[in-house]
Amino acid sequence: MGKGGHNTHIEKNKDQQSDLTSLSTPPHRLPTLSDIKLKLPSHCFRPTVRQSMSYVAKDIIYVTLTFIIMYQIHTLFKYGFLFFPIYWCIQGTLYTSLFVLGHDCGHGSFSSYQLLNDIMGTLLHTWILAPYYTWK
Repeated sequence: MGKGGHNTHIEKNKDQQSDLTSLSTPPHRLPTLSDIKLKLPSHCFRPTVRQSMSYVAKDIIYVTLTFIIMYQIHTLFKYGFLFFPIYWCIQGTLYTSLFVLGHDCGHGSFSSYQLLNDIMGTLLHTWILAPYYTWK
């Protein structure tokens, strides 16, 4: 303390720096990926053929239905072609899901069977014209 009981300029700066330091450190530690993985049940990390094939079936159904709907719009309406950009965005998103499934086959997270992974990965990536073994 300086004369007359007042803080000096240096002491004020130290107080301000300690206040800033306490603001920059988070009040708690964020969990790491390992911490989160330990909290989840182990069955969440085991691939099942039934669930993986249901994802493939669901995505193929969505792609097919989107194509049928767009075909109907294009043939029924005079200016149906104006809907093509919307169709392209939707199909692009759906085809991305097919790419992800094929990519999972390459990493072995689609099923526990390597032959099934290779067959499904090749089929899915061939459909979207992406090389499967390059992504493997």
